[in-house]
Amino acid sequence: MNGKTTHPDQPIRVMLVEDEALLRTVAKCVLERKGEVKVVAQASTGEAAVRMYRDARPDVVLMDIQMPGAGGIVATARIRAQDRAARILIWSSDAREITVCQAREAGAMGFVDKSGPNGVLERAVHQVAQGATFFAPGLLLPARAGAEGRRHPTRGTETVRETWKHLCQVPVPCPLLAQEL
Repeated sequence: MNGKTTHPDQPIRVMLVEDEALLRTVAKCVLERKGEVKVVAQASTGEAAVRMYRDARPDVVLMDIQMPGAGGIVATARIRAQDRAARILIWSSDAREITVCQAREAGAMGFVDKSGPNGVLERAVHQVAQGATFFAPGLLLPARAGAEGRRHPTRGTETVRETWKHLCQVPVPCPLLAQEL
């Protein structure tokens, strides 16, 4: 990416890093439905994301945290070590303050809770692609490095079912999803 902002008439190039294949498919459908985003690479592990990053040249990396092997925090730090201008957006159901703080320290430019309201993921991708930070509404921003693992007062640990509940509220005509189901 090399620090460039995306050109307005070109789709935002996204690398999607998520270990759950079905979530990758749904996220791809949601992001690409308006034609403003193009998923150019997909990885199911942090290690694969680090290897694929340079060849994929995404404008934004959409990174899960909890994956087998090196998770999203480690992968974020490794990608940022390769390219200080890399724009990485964390997409996770672990929205504890300490997790958000670790993501920021690793170089993430934003954080979106997987169970967040419709439209937030797309808005976050657009904002991070332009070089701005994005932390989802209602997300506790870490007050200091090394913050304790406090949870948002209205959130506990989100389950895959809760994540699906929110993702499935978005009407997405997607033949890929039909194949996956």
